[in-house]
Amino acid sequence: MCASEESAATLKKIIFDKARDLASGPSKLAMSRVSELSTLKLERPVVDTIDEATGKTSCSSLIRLTFPVGAIRSLGADSQTSFEGTYTVQPAADGSGMVYALVGANPIIEAIGYSDFDEWAKRYEAVATQAAAPADTTVPTAVSSPAMAAPVAVAANQAPPTRVAPRPTAEPAPATPSALRSPYAGDDNHVCENGDPQDRRTIEACDRRDLGQSR
Repeated sequence: MCASEESAATLKKIIFDKARDLASGPSKLAMSRVSELSTLKLERPVVDTIDEATGKTSCSSLIRLTFPVGAIRSLGADSQTSFEGTYTVQPAADGSGMVYALVGANPIIEAIGYSDFDEWAKRYEAVATQAAAPADTTVPTAVSSPAMAAPVAVAANQAPPTRVAPRPTAEPAPATPSALRSPYAGDDNHVCENGDPQDRRTIEACDRRDLGQSR
């Protein structure tokens, strides 16, 4: 019971509650933050006596308080202080819990209660606000011409893109002799053989055909 976490938390609350009664103005408002950031440890706690009739346990311990750095000016650069204290723990008469009493803490209670926490609170809030601000993660985008665009990356397990070779242009086939003789050789032969022998167009087609064969 003398070394329990509940005992340490309750003794710390007693100290700051009594110190708050001595404080005033902005320091009184800032004391809640100082209390929240402070710790109390019970070092070498000892059970002195136990009253079997009332259930009261008397304890003694080195009580060490650690404050936020710079909060207690009287401590200078040190943020810790300790004192030999005694405290009692006993069940409440109505059964609602345990009742604590602390002896020997008046010097540290007065040091906390009369401290000026206003300047410390302003510095603390400024640092906390700066730490909570989101960092600028904007990445500048470089503007480049299309000709300077980076090549597309290919994943290690992905086959590289297939290059399609340009389709060769078909060269024109060499002209046949009949084509060199007359572009109408095929038509003239058909007309000459199947046309009306008396028709002028048939006669001209036959002449062109004969002329082309003689070359």
